Amino acid sequence: MLQVPPPEDVGIILQFGGGLATVKSENEIKDRECADGENYVLELDNSHFRPRKPFKKLGTATNGANIMGFAQLVTKADTISTLVQAGDTVYEWDGGTTFTSKGTVSSGAKLRGPLEANWTMGDKVIITDLTKTEAIKQWDGTTLSDVSFSGVSGTVKAKYCFVENERAWFGNMTTTSDTPQVVCASGVSDYTTITTANKPSSALSEADPFYLVAPDLRPINAMVQAFGKVIFSTQRGSLFNFTGTTSKDYAVTAYYNGSAASGDEAVVHVGNDVYFGREGAIESLAGITNIQEATVDDLSRFIADEAQTIEKWRMVYDRNMQRIYCFPDAEDKIYVFQKALYDDVAKHSAYPMTEFLSPWSVWKTTHSAGFQPTTVWNMLDPATKTMAVYFGDTSGNIYKFDSDTYNGDGATGPADATGVDVRTTRVSKSFNAPPGRMFDVSGWITYRKPTEAVELNLRFEHGGVSLFDQEINISIPPASATPTTYGGSFYYAGTSYYGTSFEGRLTRQNYTAAGRSSQVQLRVTSIGKQDFSLAEIGLQFTA
Repeated sequence: MLQVPPPEDVGIILQFGGGLATVKSENEIKDRECADGENYVLELDNSHFRPRKPFKKLGTATNGANIMGFAQLVTKADTISTLVQAGDTVYEWDGGTTFTSKGTVSSGAKLRGPLEANWTMGDKVIITDLTKTEAIKQWDGTTLSDVSFSGVSGTVKAKYCFVENERAWFGNMTTTSDTPQVVCASGVSDYTTITTANKPSSALSEADPFYLVAPDLRPINAMVQAFGKVIFSTQRGSLFNFTGTTSKDYAVTAYYNGSAASGDEAVVHVGNDVYFGREGAIESLAGITNIQEATVDDLSRFIADEAQTIEKWRMVYDRNMQRIYCFPDAEDKIYVFQKALYDDVAKHSAYPMTEFLSPWSVWKTTHSAGFQPTTVWNMLDPATKTMAVYFGDTSGNIYKFDSDTYNGDGATGPADATGVDVRTTRVSKSFNAPPGRMFDVSGWITYRKPTEAVELNLRFEHGGVSLFDQEINISIPPASATPTTYGGSFYYAGTSYYGTSFEGRLTRQNYTAAGRSSQVQLRVTSIGKQDFSLAEIGLQFTA
């Protein structure tokens, strides 16, 4: 006689905190990770499902032209001045709506004057041009001018510059001829003295300027200072670093032969490491004390199937938020790497790789600015003096990530209703049940009481023998700004409570859904301008 097994109640609690894991099979990713999604944030100490903050519009350059470059000077007296290149005009920008013209350049130039290029001794910032159309310039807070160099002839141009050990280091040079494979180091305490005649040798004094050539003779496409070393990349070549301490003994050594950054802004120093984007991956150069201890780590292995098709990257590090924004070439999205989440496990060397949660999320927008900005950079906020990430568009607009209000992408402030809705989505792993035996589906969501009403859509994407979707819309009521008092129609029940709004209190709401499948993924979506904080989703069914 056929024995029918008794029904069994199955309970699943879906929690969050991990990011995209697109390489693994849907039923093998970790419970806290997601198979798909966009516009959620990842944090080390908060595992709730939350939307990213929108980006804020700060101002529009007077001429409304492409935002192509930037520079920022911070003086010894802690005075901040900021330049923005819009088309052929360089403006001093106050961080808001005021743009004051300070000079003109070629409209195709891409000026770069980051904090790393500040010459503190003279209170100037050195400005290079990624296109090498413009001569190397300087800004002293008042005047934008070309640098007058000694020791070389011709108009001096460079793609890269930073200041380290009282020298200015210039990479991918042009003087009388184009020498993209050359790095020039200025004289000590004098950034205007350079040479293309003298390599390091015992015949030089310790403070003399010198130059060196990339060993593979390929164009230099990145330069950073990290761990007391100068690190550079060559186009379709390798990563190198400078060894030595003076003009007598500097030399170039390869770190990682056969791998290099792909793109003109694809290397970032992230405090305790250097990350670089190469064709098809984002990698980490860690443990750097000498060539033998260099290790390479593929940070993008969680999303390798998506990253492998990307040829070039732009990358920028958000120091305050511990994020690396990775802009793939010709794709209107950002891959966002949450460094703190990764480092928390990585710092424990005994942890196996299986302990890592994916630190990746994807950000998208329907705003006209898009996520393929004309320029993206990090600098000090002129008002708060905290580090932040900014970007520009083709219409002269400047935006800042992480607005202080949830009023949509591109809004200028709380009173601006023109912000664009943000679509926030996460898709769970696949949960399995015996074939065709998922019945009586029900569950709950647990969330913090929001300040504004939030609409959530739960879509159960059933698979296996039966393929179908079921959507459930859940309305999350806001906490009351003017809580009622006890009496009349208000009492201890329903959505009305005595004397308090309960804002931020963990709250639970139940739901019911259809069943009869063998596996299911849950897609959670919110579209709007509201913040929310979802702690867990419970799923129960009879099998």
